[in-house]
Amino acid sequence: MRRQQLKNLIGTVVAFAVLIGFTALVIVAENPLSNLKVLYGTGHMRLNPQTNRQEKVGGVKFTIKDGIVYDARKLLAEVAAAVAAEKRTVTPTAAQR
Repeated sequence: MRRQQLKNLIGTVVAFAVLIGFTALVIVAENPLSNLKVLYGTGHMRLNPQTNRQEKVGGVKFTIKDGIVYDARKLLAEVAAAVAAEKRTVTPTAAQR
């Protein structure tokens, strides 16, 4: 995928590198070298100096694996729904009661 295609995909130019041995690439809106927490799937809270309030920033926007682009937030929502459905079907053991 070219830089211009990435720019059209997320609206900002993203710098990235492909490392030997890694099979997936993640796209984030901020520089992960300045703050590794932007690589969290859900993002993290940071203080906005202009408003003096906390706001959620970062988070993986897209993951590219084997040439297929996945929406990371949609994947997180699907996993949360699957876990919730499984919790409803499993009966608690005596130790969990």
